Amino acid sequence: MAATMTNNINKVIEKSRVKYNEVLQSKYVGMSIKVDGVETKGQLEENTRRTNIKEENTYTITASLETPVHKGSLVEVRRDYENPDDVLKGLVISRPNKTPVDWYFYVLAFNVNVKRVRSKPIYARNGDRIGDEPDIIDEIPCFVQRVDQRERMVGAGIDSDSVNSITTTNDWDIKKDDILYIGNDKYKVTDINELETDMFSGYMTYYRE
Repeated sequence: MAATMTNNINKVIEKSRVKYNEVLQSKYVGMSIKVDGVETKGQLEENTRRTNIKEENTYTITASLETPVHKGSLVEVRRDYENPDDVLKGLVISRPNKTPVDWYFYVLAFNVNVKRVRSKPIYARNGDRIGDEPDIIDEIPCFVQRVDQRERMVGAGIDSDSVNSITTTNDWDIKKDDILYIGNDKYKVTDINELETDMFSGYMTYYRE
């Protein structure tokens, strides 16, 4: 009896999932989404709580159950099917929640591209170091915001010189003392949250030579 009931429930759920996925194929319902490069369909909802810049840039997104999503995944959402350039990019900042028909999870949208420049030393023929030259230059999409007083109170270990927090995917191997540019402003990474292993989270301060 119990086994029959379970089988019937599973059949209903499977039918619902198929129907749901069919509806999402409509350009008026489903958005084109990429999760770590894997294309899927889903929906996007803005955060109703918008008291700070992080909340303003946080979205709830759904994706099909076949999508290999995890905390730290890179997400790209084409918000307007008529405008291929209207793409929201960000990373998953929560553990994905599973429903009978899809995944839903929270995405923090990137709000700036940071340029990282790593240099290598230049040596004269006699072995003396005579300067440095750019070795690696990366354009890194990130979420950056000012470190406010509340964050300093909660994170007692934040370096007192830190002015901005920075969040991005783990793809970039950002290290302490990396030099980062936002426009004409130059920063140095002062601290890295070693407890956050699914994504990069750290702090930076103004760089003064």
